[in-house]
Amino acid sequence: MKRHPHIHYWFWTDATLQNEHYLQTLERIAATSRFDLLTLTDRGCDFWDPSLKPHFAALVKRAHELDIRIVLQLWPRGAIDTTAASVTLDQAAAIALDIEAPVVHGRAVLRSRDKWTRGGERAPAIDSEILCAYAFQKTADGYYQGGTLTDVSDRVQTIHRTPDRVSAVVDLPEHEGYTVFAVAAHYHRFADVFSDSIIWDYQMLMDLYADVPFDGIALDEFKGLPSAAAHTISEEFRGRMYGRCFETEFEQASGRSLRRTLLDMRYCPDGQDHIRAGAINLYFDIWRRGTTRVEDFVCEYSRKIFGADAFLGFHNTYHNDLASDEIWNTGCNWWEVKRDYAQTDENMVFPVRMGLA
Repeated sequence: MKRHPHIHYWFWTDATLQNEHYLQTLERIAATSRFDLLTLTDRGCDFWDPSLKPHFAALVKRAHELDIRIVLQLWPRGAIDTTAASVTLDQAAAIALDIEAPVVHGRAVLRSRDKWTRGGERAPAIDSEILCAYAFQKTADGYYQGGTLTDVSDRVQTIHRTPDRVSAVVDLPEHEGYTVFAVAAHYHRFADVFSDSIIWDYQMLMDLYADVPFDGIALDEFKGLPSAAAHTISEEFRGRMYGRCFETEFEQASGRSLRRTLLDMRYCPDGQDHIRAGAINLYFDIWRRGTTRVEDFVCEYSRKIFGADAFLGFHNTYHNDLASDEIWNTGCNWWEVKRDYAQTDENMVFPVRMGLA
């Protein structure tokens, strides 16, 4: 039974608390179903509110009397209340967007507007900037003539900047007819997975309920980008992950510039495709360490708080579409994540579902 639990995903709203309605629901579940592991998930009932502790304690006590285990789903605080989120610009995740502009009359004009992001109240935009810019003689999509590449990042002049957009110019009279490839970073109130902000959130939430004998935790759909729901994206996802913490980790781990790597992933000299392939592989080899470090922390700390036998689930697939933003969100690190019970949902391809099973 412990190895193959019958799991019930239990949505908690404010109505769940009224007149201790959850105890009535628990009795009904015990009497009429085979569910023996109930996962509490916040759907409007703020699990960060310490006034819930006596409710959770009463629920867990009665559940154990009925031989039912209770698992708590974790959400980072910023996902519930963005006004309470303590994510600074140095800790924030950004979506990096490409800009490509010709040098005409000695000037390239660069414009970028945030897109493909959840935005709104859940992860609002907080700043935008041009990260880097390179000039080269383009020969085809994805290629430039060797020997023509110049880093012109220090010549970028920002002329307009708001939380969700940025405009700039680069004066390059000596490079008339060249192409400028630039990368803009659009930061959100959403923690970079290489920062400690998300880890602090998960740690604080588990500490809050350390004296409630939960039987485990669920870290469901943990993700690394504030990207929009897949079904709302009307064009192929072409953003990339950036963050200042990620940049520090990348450069310490690889000895290479992340900004230059963002160029190399898109453009390489004629006949040198190995540069692009190498940049893509290096980027993802390091990027997936960020999601893995958070998942590993949650596993280790949850068992420290709730016991060595604490249950750990469920899935870290997110949008479940390998052609969309899945790899940017999870690193596709499913085989490395510690889980008692792993799953996918929605439309993830069957080889992945079977492999996890």
